Amino acid sequence: MNRAKPFVIGFGALIALLLGTLQFMPMSSYIPTMEGAASRRINEPVSIAQLHMSILPSLEFKLDNVKIRQQLDVQLTSVKVYPDLGSLFRDQVVIRRMEV
Repeated sequence: MNRAKPFVIGFGALIALLLGTLQFMPMSSYIPTMEGAASRRINEPVSIAQLHMSILPSLEFKLDNVKIRQQLDVQLTSVKVYPDLGSLFRDQVVIRRMEV
């Protein structure tokens, strides 16, 4: 058991490092994908200024300065999207909750 202790501690530290890296990973490259998905869903052009991801306490995406243009002409300061974790690896993402 004493031999395994450093490996368990090292594995735990590696997992913590990976989760910390995900918390601060730049998400700007995903903005066009999210804009396209939202535009197709509501049939209106959607633009997102900034995208942030948080994994603690639960997985959430925060969209800042969201604009829906053309006929609706809507501007939202902040939108929080809480996806179903398992659906992130499928073709269609399931959203559990959204705060506007």
